[in-house]
Amino acid sequence: MTAGSGERRDGVDPDAGDGRGLEWELRNARQAYERVRREAIRFQDERDQARDKAAHLTERLRDRNANLAKAKKRRDELKLEVAALEDRLRDLEDSRAFRLQSRARGVRRRLSGSRAAALSQAAAVGAPDEQAGGNGVPSAPEWARPVTFGSWRGHDPDVLRARADAAAAAGTRLGEAVASGERLRVAAIVDDFTRHSLDPECELLNLTPASWQEELDRFQPHLLFVESAWRGHDGAWHNTVPQLVPELQGIFAWCREHGVPTVFWNKEDPVHFERFLPVAAEADVVFTSDIDRVAEYRLRLGHDRAHLLPFAAQPHVHNPVEIGVRREALAFAGAYYPAYTDRMRDLRSLVSAAAATMPVEIFDRNYGTTVPTAQFPEEYQRHIVGTLQPEEIDVAYKGYRFGLNLNSVKSSRSMFARRVYELLASNTVTVSNHSRAIKLFFGDLVPMSDSESLMRSTLAELVADPDTTDRLRALGLRKVLREHTYAHRLAAVVATVTGEPLVLTRPKVAVAVVGDDRDVVRRSAGLAAAQREVDVEVVVVTAAADVTDWAAGAGLRTVEPARLDGMTLGQLAGPEAAGVALFHGDDWYGDHYLRDLADARTYGDADVVGKDRRFRADGSEAAVEETGSSYVPVTGLRLRRGLVAAAAAARMPAADLLADRPVDTSFDQFAVHRFDYCEAGVGNPSAATCGSWLPIDQGLDLSEITAVAEGVEVDRSLEPSLVVLPAELQPVPGAGQGEAPVTINNARDWMTITSQLGEEESSWLVGSRPLEISEVWPDRVARLGFRAEGDGDVALVLRFRACSGESLGATVHGPGANHVVPVPEGAVSATIGWRVTGPGRATVSPVHLTSWPFDAPDGLMRGDTLLVTNQYPSYGDLYRNAFVHARVRRYQRAGLTVDVFRHRSGKPVLHTEFEGVDVMRGDTDRLASLLSSGSHRRILVHALDEDMWSVIRSVGPEIPVLVWVHGSEIQPLSRRMSNYPGEVPERAAATSARRVAFWQRVLDEAGPHVHFVFPSHYLAETVQEDLQRTLAEERFTVLPNPIDTDVFRHREKAPDQRHRILSIRPYTTRIYANDLAVAAVLDLVDEPWFDELAFHFVGDGPLFDETLAPLRDLPNVTIERRYLEQAEIAALHADHGVMLIPSRSDTHGVTRDEAMASGLVPIVSAVAAVPEFVSETEGFLAPPEDHRALARAIAELHADPDDFQRRSAAAAARVRRQAGIEVTLAQELALIREGR
Repeated sequence: MTAGSGERRDGVDPDAGDGRGLEWELRNARQAYERVRREAIRFQDERDQARDKAAHLTERLRDRNANLAKAKKRRDELKLEVAALEDRLRDLEDSRAFRLQSRARGVRRRLSGSRAAALSQAAAVGAPDEQAGGNGVPSAPEWARPVTFGSWRGHDPDVLRARADAAAAAGTRLGEAVASGERLRVAAIVDDFTRHSLDPECELLNLTPASWQEELDRFQPHLLFVESAWRGHDGAWHNTVPQLVPELQGIFAWCREHGVPTVFWNKEDPVHFERFLPVAAEADVVFTSDIDRVAEYRLRLGHDRAHLLPFAAQPHVHNPVEIGVRREALAFAGAYYPAYTDRMRDLRSLVSAAAATMPVEIFDRNYGTTVPTAQFPEEYQRHIVGTLQPEEIDVAYKGYRFGLNLNSVKSSRSMFARRVYELLASNTVTVSNHSRAIKLFFGDLVPMSDSESLMRSTLAELVADPDTTDRLRALGLRKVLREHTYAHRLAAVVATVTGEPLVLTRPKVAVAVVGDDRDVVRRSAGLAAAQREVDVEVVVVTAAADVTDWAAGAGLRTVEPARLDGMTLGQLAGPEAAGVALFHGDDWYGDHYLRDLADARTYGDADVVGKDRRFRADGSEAAVEETGSSYVPVTGLRLRRGLVAAAAAARMPAADLLADRPVDTSFDQFAVHRFDYCEAGVGNPSAATCGSWLPIDQGLDLSEITAVAEGVEVDRSLEPSLVVLPAELQPVPGAGQGEAPVTINNARDWMTITSQLGEEESSWLVGSRPLEISEVWPDRVARLGFRAEGDGDVALVLRFRACSGESLGATVHGPGANHVVPVPEGAVSATIGWRVTGPGRATVSPVHLTSWPFDAPDGLMRGDTLLVTNQYPSYGDLYRNAFVHARVRRYQRAGLTVDVFRHRSGKPVLHTEFEGVDVMRGDTDRLASLLSSGSHRRILVHALDEDMWSVIRSVGPEIPVLVWVHGSEIQPLSRRMSNYPGEVPERAAATSARRVAFWQRVLDEAGPHVHFVFPSHYLAETVQEDLQRTLAEERFTVLPNPIDTDVFRHREKAPDQRHRILSIRPYTTRIYANDLAVAAVLDLVDEPWFDELAFHFVGDGPLFDETLAPLRDLPNVTIERRYLEQAEIAALHADHGVMLIPSRSDTHGVTRDEAMASGLVPIVSAVAAVPEFVSETEGFLAPPEDHRALARAIAELHADPDDFQRRSAAAAARVRRQAGIEVTLAQELALIREGR
């Protein structure tokens, strides 16, 4: 195998001897020394430069101070002149002569001009110099610039048509060259990584600025490929490509003159979109790694020749060929970037999760650095094992069973780290933080979440189940080799340029089936015909007449065994076959068997590829032969479990098909994974367990993703847009912000805002540069829009001001949409600032002030069911509609793929993840866009509100809508009076009245395709009573919220656990009656056995401190202010025996039922729906507002341990009978699938 030698590279074996080995440590020490030496030299140079600059600035400051003194003196002189002239003016104005008055007016105008000019001059002298020292760059760019939509070359349709015709002609010539069979010649300006990736796929020429014309004349390329390169080959194009230097212009001109098609690939989108746009304008065809930039390219360039081209893997570099024994550990090769707070938070979470299950080893890209901000914090030092040079990366990629990937950009639909492709191609389980794009491309082939607890359990399951882990590796490798290599990408480029459809070639394999038993032959031929993604020709080798007749009827070629003498396998297979295989009559072959063997040729050149380590049936069981190997060169393969390459088949006797013996050692042999084959397994029911299939989402086909990109439409009627760079708006912290944890980093075109705010905290960045209304929006209608990349919640704030500077109001607008705002009466200027909410990092695009054409529909939704909810849990707020999340997780496990949309009016689109569930947040317009796309067959709604209904009400009757009604969103004030112990605020009363009117309208307008689900009979009955509406029985269903009894398991409680009393509650309103729980505890303080009790209060909310203050001095009371994940709640349940959970109203009680499922005895208030779910058999029901009854229940349990254990068992049984997930989920899924 040319792709790998089967041995580790010299000097980089981290497993040498005991520990790391002296040679490894010495190597790391040398590299650390070299890094420190280079940094010392660089710091010395920077110090010298800083000294020179300081001296220069000191001299300039001295000159400026002198000029300022002169300016001040001149200003004083002008003031005296102005005063004298004003005295003279007053004298003139006292005159009654009209002529004198007119002359005075002229003098006043001249005085005003002189005074303004003088003051302006003085200010200019005193202002700091913004000119960059000696580099010729203007000091301050224009605050705004026009951007033409239609074409960078102008709007002339003749020019655009001529360019299109030339591009088509060049594409035709490329197509002719490809059809002739010539090896593709590509002239390129690319960075090293792309060069290494393209080089094996074509004849590649790296152009140089000095000799480009001679190189092109000699090479005569079929195609020019330019990427958003920063350095180019050997640094020849360092920082020159984005400037479109004359040499690059000359290269494009040469290609146009010679009919060579030109391609530009921007792999740096979106941040460097503007920077490389002039280069894109020169190319015939443009590709981008960001699907969300396709529309913008098409509009800005004036043509539709802009397409998606994602990253990929190069199997000649990254492949599964083993380099040694893999460590049962997780590796991360990278650096620490403290500025990327979200990324570093995810790193900490993933490392912690993995370290709980396996060793974690880090190869520090900055190993040995003396720069504090480039060093891993102390907590990681025990994991750091050294560093790797780029050419040594296979030590991290193939030396471990698990590899870690980190994403900085999480919400993109197509962009994620190259590392993911490379790790999967290296046959390594790839673990990652969340990325929307990875989910779209690879589904669950990449275990991925920002949840530490979820990743800990996921990794523990994988470590405990090697078969599932190896299947995951096989599926990930297969996905990359089938559609995500640079061979695929170059083929896509060529197909796009030539205008031909992209057709992925399928290997043709000749499969020999040998035998004289018709049933055996027919069965083997059927297994061959079932092979996926290969073109199979079955050749039947038989001497039996009935088999020959059957084969002829089936259209199969037959050969008599005697004719094999003197024939080679290649002659038997025919000239078009890429390989030859034997399907033995006794063996079982999975449907991916042949293609996986054929794919091994993409990274190696073995004569025979097959199964060494494999499954073998023995009786009714199929077990793995432990003696074999995978992904290494081997000997001893047999034709019955191998694929012979065409070149080797031309040398191998066809008669070998008749002899079940090892392949001759003169043929190079290579073994792949053990799945999809079982020796002696045909007809054995256990053979199916030998397949590589897993019941998981494997992502979208790339064709589905590119189809979305190709379907992008743009409006070419838009007028030119005025663009202002975000940094030039000069944002500053708002008043009262103090030391708000928000930082700004200005790049060339985009601005990065990093926030360490709390989940619901906001900070305001006020724009200080005014925009003149008359200049920007002369029709007094503000039009604006912007983009934001990343996970930060950033909104644009537009504030209008009168000529006096008085604020006339502000509007807030999210990214990714066109906003139209009437300018208020009296406004003469406006400022643009930013509102930052919660933690995260966002990169903000230039702001378009007159046109915003890029509000494309989302697309690429995964499921046929859309779930709309007002809230969804996040890692900063675990309790927001947690019962909805529990449903979604169960839907996923049941095979129902649900797209979750969190509706938030006025909020921009944001894609997040929570415990493996992708969540899209957006406003009413975005919801309308999703529903109009026609992607969903049904809609599930939780906590319906007016904005949701304004869109959902128009859904056609063919789309079933299920509306879950939970209580707070529908109940009038009269049902929730406990929230207002005093006088009811007028605002609350008005809100209640609007709520009732809204729901009355919903019930009146809802058609028969809208079905309502209530968690309790109490709520169903009281809603109809309160709204004065009656629902027919077929229009609603009563179904409790599902309780996940797999998470909340019942373990028999020990008698002494009756003394351990738990409370897990929100502290947001009085309806949760936490004050009653506190009063119950205080009522027991004087009991002689009080010290035997242990109370644990957990929760959060604005009432937390105030409510629990009376208990803080009690030694047997534990108070924790925090949110809990489900696993943490279940762990607390296991340690406690009683749940103290009074309430003033409840429509079900998920927290209580979860505790009951775990065997906790509930002490509750007999209010609202609670008696539907708890009786005295399982718990204690206290009268409303009776804290003493709650205390008496605790006393009764203290006195009777047997009663405690009876009620505990009964509580667990009741939940499973009434609301357990197995019962309710089946009913809920039936509702959903039936569309009731």
